[in-house]
Parts: sequence; C-alpha cells; structure tokens
Amino acid sequence: MVVVDVVAPRLSAWQSHASPASETDIAALRRDCPLALPAEYIELLQVTNGGEGELAISPGWFQLWSARDCGTHNKGYEVAKYHSGFWGFGSSGGGVMIAFRSASGSKVFGIPFDSIDEKDIEVVSTSFADFVAALGMSARAV
Repeated sequence: MVVVDVVAPRLSAWQSHASPASETDIAALRRDCPLALPAEYIELLQVTNGGEGELAISPGWFQLWSARDCGTHNKGYEVAKYHSGFWGFGSSGGGVMIAFRSASGSKVFGIPFDSIDEKDIEVVSTSFADFVAALGMSARAV
C-alpha cells in the first residue's frame, strides 16, 4: 500500500489536517517511541502530521496526534505505566486512545482513557493498512 495514494484524495474530507511532519520530528518520534513503528505510519506522517475526521471503523472518529505531540501525550497519559507495551498515536476525539502494541505487528488498538484494565482494550484494526483505508470515510461508505 502506498499511503499517499489512499489518504491524499480524502484529506479534503477531514475536519482538519496538518502539513507533512518534518524529518526532524519523525526522527525524534522514532527515538522516543519504544516500539518499532509500522512503515505505513511513518508514510502517513510524511503525508499529514495529524488531523481528524470520520473513521469507517469503530470508534467512528479519529484524531491523529502530530509526530511532535506523540511523546508528550504518551507521557501525560502515563501510557508506559498503565499500558506497558503500548504507544498512543491518536484518539477518538473522546474517550479512546488509538495505539500500537509491541509484538503485535501493525495492529491498531483502542484503549479507554478511563480504564487501566487490559480486558477493556479492543482491536480497532488488524493492520495499520486497514486503519489507513478507513481514515476519512464514514461507516456508510464502506
């Protein structure tokens, strides 16, 4: 999958989106993140450094954090303390953090902000490619 081919035509449907992340911010993110980030995620940051809009899969809305803000949000939400092995890269715009997990490939998870119980964590997408395919699309369009 070439992320730019999937995402670029949909950016106008997003409520907001940012310019591509700088190589400096991407390098800092890679340095700060304890996980090996999916290549498609880095490609997405090279297209848009954050944004929000409809998501054709649950939770139905996404807010992608900028490369620069990811570390700050992960520290602020104490992800390493309460959800060891996860790394947040966005949210539902409400009560769910969108995250990767070490040793799970490129699966995308939804972690309720108000729970530290691992049984409350759900798989949002079995691959980051499928997550990207749902960005900027309503559930009705799928």
